[in-house]
Amino acid sequence: MQALAQALTRQHEKMLKSLDESLRPFARIRDKKAPAPSDAQAVAQPLLGWMQRVFLPHLVEEEDLFRPALQSSEEGGQVLADVVAQHDRLRKLVNQSREEIHLLLRQASIREAWWDTVDLCAVWAFRRAFSEHIEHERQEVLPKAIALQMRRQE
Repeated sequence: MQALAQALTRQHEKMLKSLDESLRPFARIRDKKAPAPSDAQAVAQPLLGWMQRVFLPHLVEEEDLFRPALQSSEEGGQVLADVVAQHDRLRKLVNQSREEIHLLLRQASIREAWWDTVDLCAVWAFRRAFSEHIEHERQEVLPKAIALQMRRQE
């Protein structure tokens, strides 16, 4: 389980880095370090793709990974329920982020004003929540999963 925890930590670091790469164009526009693009789709597509191809499948894989180690005890079941609840919150933020971005892409009148503010509340909330979730798993979930597995092996 410890090797698994280390692998998951590395995977989370890579995911956060790739998310930040997808968000970089939005941040540069927000921070007035880059002009608004003529093609909003080109800016939005990497983030939308990352959410669909990388992030959402990761949540399912992670739940499947934790389930056997955690569901065999009451304490582990509570930890698993917490993980699933956090994942559900992240899924909701992903859906809200995609709605924000699709609105931006569909509505030219909104897009012009939007580029001046780059106010994607759900997108930035998702970024913060994902970072906090990674830290929670590293500090709370993985140590508990390791301890529970060690107790079962005794």
